[in-house]
Amino acid sequence: MKPVALYVRVSKRNGQDVRSQLPDLERWAAAQDRPVQWYKDKFTGKTMDRPGWGRLQAAIDAGEVSAVVVWRLDRLGRTAKGLTALFHDLREKKINLISLKDGLDLGTPAGRLMANVLASVAQFETEVRAERILAGQAAARAKCHGARRTGHVRAR
Repeated sequence: MKPVALYVRVSKRNGQDVRSQLPDLERWAAAQDRPVQWYKDKFTGKTMDRPGWGRLQAAIDAGEVSAVVVWRLDRLGRTAKGLTALFHDLREKKINLISLKDGLDLGTPAGRLMANVLASVAQFETEVRAERILAGQAAARAKCHGARRTGHVRAR
């Protein structure tokens, strides 16, 4: 019997911890009558080039996985292009994808629709976050340059 792959990811730069994801995934795994295999990453979701994901992708490609389960879809990735390509790949290989918090199951038409909507939302969130960071940096630079021009630079 092929195992179910449980995938956990956090971003390393945000100081996140997998503990928020584990209780739900562990509860789900305990209720299964099939083996589970854990894959974990502490890496950005902007790329699919991650060590844990690479191992899981190799298991998917080798036909060693029956399903992939994540806490939330954005744990898989944050680009619509990468996620929709993954959905297509999993469907072709007859591997289901389940997202516990999103209530998503790629095995249903509604689940496939929701998966694509959530992939777009994940990318939108990433782009908006990047805009906020750039705007904050620009405001800080402007404030710093304005203080220099007026001679109001505080001593450190």
